[in-house]
Amino acid sequence: MILKSKLSLSLICLVVFLTSTILAQNAITIDEAIQTALQDNREIEIAKMEIDRANAAVSEAFGYAMPSLDLSAGFSHFLQKPKMPFPDFGAMLNNFTYGILFDENIIPED
Repeated sequence: MILKSKLSLSLICLVVFLTSTILAQNAITIDEAIQTALQDNREIEIAKMEIDRANAAVSEAFGYAMPSLDLSAGFSHFLQKPKMPFPDFGAMLNNFTYGILFDENIIPED
Protein backbone atom coordinates (compact mmCIF):
# COMPACT_ATOMS: atom_id res chain seq x y z
CA MET A 1 0.00 0.00 0.00
CA ILE A 2 2.81 2.39 0.80
CA LEU A 3 4.43 1.48 -2.47
CA LYS A 4 1.21 2.24 -4.32
CA SER A 5 0.86 5.61 -2.65
CA LYS A 6 4.51 6.45 -3.34
CA LEU A 7 4.07 5.37 -6.93
CA SER A 8 0.89 7.42 -7.39
CA LEU A 9 2.49 10.41 -5.65
CA SER A 10 5.54 10.21 -7.89
CA LEU A 11 3.30 9.81 -10.95
CA ILE A 12 1.31 12.90 -9.97
CA CYS A 13 4.54 14.85 -9.40
CA LEU A 14 5.82 13.74 -12.79
CA VAL A 15 2.59 14.83 -14.53
CA VAL A 16 2.62 18.21 -12.74
CA PHE A 17 6.28 18.73 -13.61
CA LEU A 18 5.77 17.89 -17.28
CA THR A 19 2.65 20.06 -17.49
CA SER A 20 4.41 23.04 -15.91
CA THR A 21 7.40 22.57 -18.23
CA ILE A 22 5.16 22.53 -21.33
CA LEU A 23 3.22 25.58 -20.13
CA ALA A 24 6.42 27.44 -19.28
CA GLN A 25 7.72 26.94 -22.81
CA ASN A 26 4.54 28.49 -24.31
CA ALA A 27 4.24 31.26 -21.73
CA ILE A 28 4.92 34.87 -22.69
CA THR A 29 5.80 37.78 -20.50
CA ILE A 30 3.42 40.63 -19.76
CA ASP A 31 5.47 42.99 -21.95
CA GLU A 32 5.20 40.58 -24.87
CA ALA A 33 1.44 40.26 -24.31
CA ILE A 34 1.00 44.05 -24.28
CA GLN A 35 3.15 44.43 -27.39
CA THR A 36 1.15 41.76 -29.24
CA ALA A 37 -2.14 43.37 -28.19
CA LEU A 38 -0.99 46.79 -29.43
CA GLN A 39 0.20 45.41 -32.75
CA ASP A 40 -2.95 43.43 -33.45
CA ASN A 41 -5.49 45.98 -32.21
CA ARG A 42 -7.59 47.17 -35.14
CA GLU A 43 -8.87 50.29 -33.38
CA ILE A 44 -5.33 51.52 -32.77
CA GLU A 45 -4.48 51.03 -36.45
CA ILE A 46 -7.58 52.97 -37.48
CA ALA A 47 -6.69 55.77 -35.05
CA LYS A 48 -3.16 55.97 -36.50
CA MET A 49 -4.59 56.23 -40.03
CA GLU A 50 -6.95 59.01 -38.89
CA ILE A 51 -4.00 60.93 -37.44
CA ASP A 52 -2.09 60.54 -40.72
CA ARG A 53 -5.14 61.76 -42.67
CA ALA A 54 -5.49 64.80 -40.39
CA ASN A 55 -1.79 65.65 -40.80
CA ALA A 56 -2.16 65.41 -44.58
CA ALA A 57 -5.15 67.80 -44.44
CA VAL A 58 -3.10 70.30 -42.42
CA SER A 59 -0.26 70.09 -44.96
CA GLU A 60 -2.76 70.64 -47.78
CA ALA A 61 -4.18 73.71 -46.03
CA PHE A 62 -0.69 75.17 -45.65
CA GLY A 63 -0.09 74.49 -49.33
CA TYR A 64 -3.15 76.50 -50.30
CA ALA A 65 -2.18 79.34 -47.93
CA MET A 66 1.34 79.75 -49.28
CA PRO A 67 1.93 81.92 -52.34
CA SER A 68 2.68 80.21 -55.60
CA LEU A 69 4.76 81.20 -58.58
CA ASP A 70 3.99 80.16 -62.13
CA LEU A 71 6.36 80.74 -65.02
CA SER A 72 5.91 80.21 -68.71
CA ALA A 73 7.98 81.20 -71.69
CA GLY A 74 7.64 81.11 -75.44
CA PHE A 75 9.88 81.80 -78.42
CA SER A 76 8.89 82.54 -81.98
CA HIS A 77 11.33 83.23 -84.77
CA PHE A 78 9.99 84.96 -87.88
CA LEU A 79 11.96 85.25 -91.10
CA GLN A 80 9.97 88.35 -92.03
CA LYS A 81 8.15 90.79 -89.89
CA PRO A 82 4.51 89.68 -89.64
CA LYS A 83 2.10 91.86 -91.58
CA MET A 84 -1.58 92.08 -90.97
CA PRO A 85 -3.90 93.64 -93.54
CA PHE A 86 -5.63 96.60 -91.97
CA PRO A 87 -8.10 98.64 -94.02
CA ASP A 88 -7.66 102.38 -94.43
CA PHE A 89 -10.94 103.63 -93.06
CA GLY A 90 -10.14 107.25 -93.89
CA ALA A 91 -9.68 106.49 -97.60
CA MET A 92 -12.77 104.30 -97.64
CA LEU A 93 -14.86 107.06 -96.06
CA ASN A 94 -13.52 109.65 -98.49
CA ASN A 95 -14.16 107.39 -101.49
CA PHE A 96 -17.65 106.60 -100.25
CA THR A 97 -18.39 110.27 -99.68
CA TYR A 98 -17.10 111.24 -103.10
CA GLY A 99 -19.04 108.39 -104.62
CA ILE A 100 -22.29 109.80 -103.22
CA LEU A 101 -21.40 113.32 -104.36
CA PHE A 102 -20.66 112.00 -107.88
CA ASP A 103 -23.91 110.03 -107.98
CA GLU A 104 -25.92 113.05 -106.95
CA ASN A 105 -24.12 115.19 -109.56
CA ILE A 106 -23.11 117.67 -106.93
CA ILE A 107 -19.51 117.61 -108.11
CA PRO A 108 -18.28 116.57 -111.54
CA GLU A 109 -16.44 113.28 -111.88
CA ASP A 110 -13.29 114.75 -113.41
